[in-house]
Amino acid sequence: MGGFFGRYYGIRCWNNGIAGAIVGLLIGCFAFLVGKTIMNLLLKTVIPLTAKRAAQWTAREQLKGDLNQANYYKRKEDFQKALKTVNRIMDMDPNYPEALYLKAQMLWEGFQNRGGGQSYQNRLPCVTFRLGNRTNMILTTEYC
Repeated sequence: MGGFFGRYYGIRCWNNGIAGAIVGLLIGCFAFLVGKTIMNLLLKTVIPLTAKRAAQWTAREQLKGDLNQANYYKRKEDFQKALKTVNRIMDMDPNYPEALYLKAQMLWEGFQNRGGGQSYQNRLPCVTFRLGNRTNMILTTEYC
């Protein structure tokens, strides 16, 4: 590249291409350093943003996929698979409100077990709001 650069501009000392080769070598080194700097910058900023998210998920965020699967089985009226999935969720997190609600629904609708559905519904937290000062609303959770 440097030799062609020297011949193209036709400068007298570059006619033999040696000076052009030196200039081409310097341009190549500069481009390499710029590329390496950009790559290091990307590795320090972009990659950690995407690579660390999975390790920061809460247990409930991880169980959300299983809960969606149980909802799918319930909509398909496959209550046995749905109940098995919800029981697996509740083994990991027994006070997960969405799982409690879904299990109460399934026992009530799918198995006509009104007492079992009511017992899980009673374990659901009641959410009440009360006003603090004029701008804050305080959320309290109690079990009914």
